[in-house]
Amino acid sequence: MTWQLAPLRAATLLEVDPERIRRGLLRIDVWQRTAGALGFELDIAPSSAGPAAASAPGGSETPWVGGETVRFRQGHASAGLAHVVIVDGLPQFQVITGTATDACVRVRMGSTGAGTVVTVELVSSRSAGASTGISRVLQGRFRRPVVFALQTLLGIVTLVMHENVVVVGAAVIRDGAVLAARRTYPQSLAGKWELPGGKVEPGESDKSALVREMHEELGMAVEVGEQIGDDVALDVEKILRVYRVTLLAGEPLLTEHDEVRWLRADQLGEVDWLPGDVVVLPALAAALNANL
Repeated sequence: MTWQLAPLRAATLLEVDPERIRRGLLRIDVWQRTAGALGFELDIAPSSAGPAAASAPGGSETPWVGGETVRFRQGHASAGLAHVVIVDGLPQFQVITGTATDACVRVRMGSTGAGTVVTVELVSSRSAGASTGISRVLQGRFRRPVVFALQTLLGIVTLVMHENVVVVGAAVIRDGAVLAARRTYPQSLAGKWELPGGKVEPGESDKSALVREMHEELGMAVEVGEQIGDDVALDVEKILRVYRVTLLAGEPLLTEHDEVRWLRADQLGEVDWLPGDVVVLPALAAALNANL
């Protein structure tokens, strides 16, 4: 391989759960934000066969699934088309028309003792020879802007990894009492009491996440109402939001907890709550008293 065909790459080290990084790299909006930062627009072509094509407006956290065709534009002018494939759970963009025809933008991840190394590179998709397009891009005067573009992607991925993770909690209120559940894991939290719930996954709203969590954790069908209290900072990247919840069907099943209790406002202090839930107790007590 001549120097003109040597891959251009950028890398960064992230101390983040690898699966969370993978999900971030698969998010369509991450790539759209990168294109925007570089002065381009990235659209899914109308002819795309991928299921994400019909559901990926700007800002969507919809993931690439492979098979999409994307169009890069500057203003009204097309800058090229690329085909998306998923390799080892990560997206690759194979350029099929435009200045960088026959280029491939490839993402890789690797674990180290210090964290996860994420590498993004632009390479020739041809095993032998090269088209005029990719040869020009990989040559000297184009190399610096290409590396800058790769670094921009990694910068946006890093920002996404440090966006707040929302944890939603359910204040299931019935007959003036709220449902509390006792944790069994992890070991550091076993025996603590909480308002049941869990993390909001990419693409979910708070309320849809809470409906899902209540079904998965306790086998209950619920309707989610207004937020109770303010957001609570659990750590530098995680916040708790508690919502008033109405039970529609089912009784709590002990699948992820070993005990549940229905507590009135004057009984909230009888159990050992998780620290984040403790912050919400005054607002919860007010909601319970208003429900009497």
